[in-house]
Amino acid sequence: MPQGPVNDGEFEPLSLAEIVAIYKRWYKLALYTFIGILVPAVIVIFLILPLYEGHGSVWVDRNNPAVNFSARADSGGSTTFRNVNRDEEIATTAALFKAREIAENVVADLDLTMEKLNHIRDARRYVQMVIDGVIDTARAVYDGIKSLLGLGIPLTEEEKAELAHIRLVDEVIDRIEVAPLADSNVLGVSFRSSDPVLAKDMVNALLDEFIEFFSTIREDRANQFFTESTERLRAELMASENDILNLQIESTNFMSSEQEGSLVLHYEQTKEALRRLKIQEARLQSQVASNRENLKKAPNSVNLREALQTNLVNLETELAALQAEKRSTMEVLNEYKRDLDAIAAVNLELRNREREAAILEESYQMNVRNLEKARVGQAMSSASISAVRVVSYAPYPLKTVRPRKLLYLAIAFIGSLLVGLAMPFLAYLNDRTIATEADVRKYLGLEFVGTFPLYDSKHFGKN
Repeated sequence: MPQGPVNDGEFEPLSLAEIVAIYKRWYKLALYTFIGILVPAVIVIFLILPLYEGHGSVWVDRNNPAVNFSARADSGGSTTFRNVNRDEEIATTAALFKAREIAENVVADLDLTMEKLNHIRDARRYVQMVIDGVIDTARAVYDGIKSLLGLGIPLTEEEKAELAHIRLVDEVIDRIEVAPLADSNVLGVSFRSSDPVLAKDMVNALLDEFIEFFSTIREDRANQFFTESTERLRAELMASENDILNLQIESTNFMSSEQEGSLVLHYEQTKEALRRLKIQEARLQSQVASNRENLKKAPNSVNLREALQTNLVNLETELAALQAEKRSTMEVLNEYKRDLDAIAAVNLELRNREREAAILEESYQMNVRNLEKARVGQAMSSASISAVRVVSYAPYPLKTVRPRKLLYLAIAFIGSLLVGLAMPFLAYLNDRTIATEADVRKYLGLEFVGTFPLYDSKHFGKN
């Protein structure tokens, strides 16, 4: 029961007549308070931005949980493997729905922008425009103040576009809700938007994108690795075999094996002939030197000196012819040597390429065997690895999840009524005026011999 005004530190209970008198005195305050709260509340309720929610669902099929493991690194550096239970796997699948790659692909597929994300189909779009305008203005003022104070640098148009894209993707991720349904392997997927069509399209696009994404991450990594490695080795092996073939063709065109053998024989014969020529040259040089000494020491006999002179000329002529033959033989020998060196270089390159091709062939065959093992292992385990299937796509949402107008109106009415009923008592508790005989007796302690009735102008003169 409400209490009366304070009197000597004690609260006095109010009688029913006093309560009725309080409401009769301050009924206008109660009425104005009720209307003053209810009317703005109703206006705000009808201006609250609408929010629709699209719902879809997927089924996480887990045939054999024993094949899935998770790794946890211990503080000592070792790794512990343990089974992934049902709840963890379903929670992991739910978390994957918010992968940024999926959100990026959905935004690209639907050509989504912030304007489309916040699109409203009725007059409340003007409220959204005002809110967006206020936010954009506050953000621009904040960035401008930072630039003026030297706390930041102005963003370029490319940076602004990238920042807007990041905010869009973050907003999409924030609106995605994924939760497992009770006692089941079914995940409910929802997306909220002020546009019901967009809410439906976003959920359906998320489901399709996630199925594709999940099938990609389920690929066996060993299979992928050995496939890529085998293709690379195969290309390298084919290139090496082509190089060997070209070198063989070049070697065959350059000289046949019979010609190579004949060249080696001619080279050895020429080398031997050059050796003999050098011996003859040395002998003739010795004879020429000896004849020159004899010619210097010979007596002045004319016949003897003429004979020695003639013999010396013959020896010098023979020596000159021998030296010319020697030079010619050396040129032929050098030409033979160049041809043999060229053949040796081609053969050496050919042997090196053949060794490289043999190593590549061995590596290629090993990767082929490993690839087959990886494919067999994947085929054996594919039946026991979790799969995700779409149970239902999102239908068109007919009702908003916000605002719930009837509920909000009921709350506003009850709240306004309670505040309106409380206001007269607040006014009474704060009232210090003396209005009745009871107040005089209470506060002044005086008794009355008689009282005059209250003057009422409406009834005065009727008696």
